[in-house]
Amino acid sequence: MACGTPSQANREEREGDIMVTAVARHFAIGRLNADCTIQTHIEAHLSREVGLTRARILAGANHRVFLCAMAGKVSIYHPVHSATPPT
Repeated sequence: MACGTPSQANREEREGDIMVTAVARHFAIGRLNADCTIQTHIEAHLSREVGLTRARILAGANHRVFLCAMAGKVSIYHPVHSATPPT
């Protein structure tokens, strides 16, 4: 089930998915809430590789991991599909 308003129904993100966002000199990990616009902060790591590895563990089999290279008003998240972090 997609979250957010009906106009957002085609978005890939769903409640419970894990978001990894580059913020300053670290990578923040958060879990999407029901409205898909707010994340609950979980933890942060200095290394992207460590952050993505931890995010995959937190996501488990039921949720997906998304990576955002830069935080801002319009953040673009890309799905992380494999065990190899995107470059």
